[in-house]
Amino acid sequence: MRPVIIGTAGHIDHGKTSLVKALTGTNTDRLKEEQERGITIDIGFAFLTDDIAFIDVPGHERFIKNMVAGVATVDFVCLVVAADDGIMPQTREHFDIVRLLGVEDGLVAVTKIDMADPEWVDMVEADVRDFVRGSFLEGRPIVRVDSLSGRGIDGLKAEILALAGRKKEAPQGPIFRLPVDRVFSVKGFGTVVTGSALSGVVAVEDRLEVLPRGAVVRVRGIESQGQKAESASAGMRVALNLPQIAVDEVERGDVIATPGRLRPTFMLDAEVHVLERSPSSLKQRQRVRVHVGTKEVMGRVVILGRDRIEPGEDGLVQLRLEERTVASRLDRFVLRRYSPPLTIAGGRVLDANPAKHRKRHSEAVVGALRSFGGTGEEDLVLKILEKTRIATFEELLTGTGMPASLLDDLIGRLTTDDLVVEFEAKGARRLCRRVLYDDFAQALGTALGEFHARNPLKAGAKRGEILARAAKDLPDFLARHFLEMALAGGQAKSLAGDLLALHDFEVRLDRRQRLQLDVMEDELRRGAFEPPDLAALASAHAMDEKAARQLLQVLVDSGKALNLDGKIYFHSVIVAEGVARLKTAFAERSELTMSDFRLAVGTTRKYAVPLLNHYDGQGYTVRRGDVRVPGPRLSET
Repeated sequence: MRPVIIGTAGHIDHGKTSLVKALTGTNTDRLKEEQERGITIDIGFAFLTDDIAFIDVPGHERFIKNMVAGVATVDFVCLVVAADDGIMPQTREHFDIVRLLGVEDGLVAVTKIDMADPEWVDMVEADVRDFVRGSFLEGRPIVRVDSLSGRGIDGLKAEILALAGRKKEAPQGPIFRLPVDRVFSVKGFGTVVTGSALSGVVAVEDRLEVLPRGAVVRVRGIESQGQKAESASAGMRVALNLPQIAVDEVERGDVIATPGRLRPTFMLDAEVHVLERSPSSLKQRQRVRVHVGTKEVMGRVVILGRDRIEPGEDGLVQLRLEERTVASRLDRFVLRRYSPPLTIAGGRVLDANPAKHRKRHSEAVVGALRSFGGTGEEDLVLKILEKTRIATFEELLTGTGMPASLLDDLIGRLTTDDLVVEFEAKGARRLCRRVLYDDFAQALGTALGEFHARNPLKAGAKRGEILARAAKDLPDFLARHFLEMALAGGQAKSLAGDLLALHDFEVRLDRRQRLQLDVMEDELRRGAFEPPDLAALASAHAMDEKAARQLLQVLVDSGKALNLDGKIYFHSVIVAEGVARLKTAFAERSELTMSDFRLAVGTTRKYAVPLLNHYDGQGYTVRRGDVRVPGPRLSET
């Protein structure tokens, strides 16, 4: 049998604790005050079998927050109604709470049947049937019991076993998550926390994170379903021994989880249902008690797209909390009025880490949240990526709650369909929507096209300048990846000198420009180590320096010339010849002065300085004070 957790619910003094004791033999009232006063104040736990656990909750209205913490993680509910009282206020409120928390199955126990006439018990049972009509308990067993004498207990056990057999397999999920409902210290062991595991698997020696504090702790020991264990998984009652953290550093409402996977938040985007019997509507910015998981936190309701939500209506809200809280998408929660406390609404989380919404954007936000709430798995991944732009695989695991293998297959389909781009960056597997790349590719093409139109004689644009225009506000690692995609896909090409160009762009010269360029190249080559400078070339060809520079840049881009000092150009053949002369000169001496270099290549200081600086930069020479010594690249030539 799969592990099963059953929660009690019902009015104070309707016999919930006595019923659990009759079923399990355990008195769940562990506190001295509970035993003295005869009422349940805090959550109690007991086991019917190794696989079936009971969570007994208080019925008194003053302890509703403890009741919500108890039933927040149950699989089934046992609604308890005393035969001598019938349906009472906390019966109604407890039942509202379990419905709002999404409990979908259970049964009813009519207790204290020895304290009422059979006819009265028949009437109470009829009232119960009317009360649960239209709910998940309609048609479910209603069992009459007397906990003191044991009458009806065996029949109730049989129904509970049948109920437990209907439990669906709990999804393991990629993240271990345990909302804490009890914290205590055991002598010789240290801090122990208990709760019902919502997802994932934990093993002894695993490291977990205590949220929202953020402390990382080691699991020293585990009890699961009341037995010592090496591991535990979703759907089980779990006790974890965490000796590395003090007992006063953990409290009910904290979450113990896989490290780095959940982020505490002050806001939750959610869909809300206001109870039909709520005494008032849910108003804009109303202060409420928010119960999520085992935590109660104060907050305000920001209603999206309207000013109020009337009883019986649904709506979208942003819950702005007064303390950091941990939740996940689709977690259920309950809203209770601040004062006097009364359950008025509940719902489920749609976004556990939203941005703060502004009123002027409410219409767009409402549209996005509506689609976010009812989406399928593929749409959910795309919507998360639409919101975050870029996400790691682990962040998608957290946001979707899907098993890693299923998410991996889904991403494979989305990338095949060109809806998602996957890449490695900063040591992590990352993803974004394909449309983000398409926008980049379009901006890249536009930027390069405009550059070529302005500079028809330049082979390409500087990579950094183009990326600054095309990438806009993309992070550097994504811009670099997108550029590699564009180069591989043929949208652009990379040229020497860290230049970029459109893939089909070529510099095109007219006949006159080609003739002028051929002559300039010849003049640079014949000039050897004392070539004509920019001004001389421009004057010789009756053109201004700008036009001459553009033509000479064609030589530079093609690798036939080098511009070493703004207005001084050397032919590439001459630069290579200079390397050969350096090698010969260093064969005769271990170091060269500037004068030695000038004599070696036959030039003046005007040309020797930029040329020797070029050789330094390329690693052919190394400067040491006023001399040069052979560089590492010289031996390669």
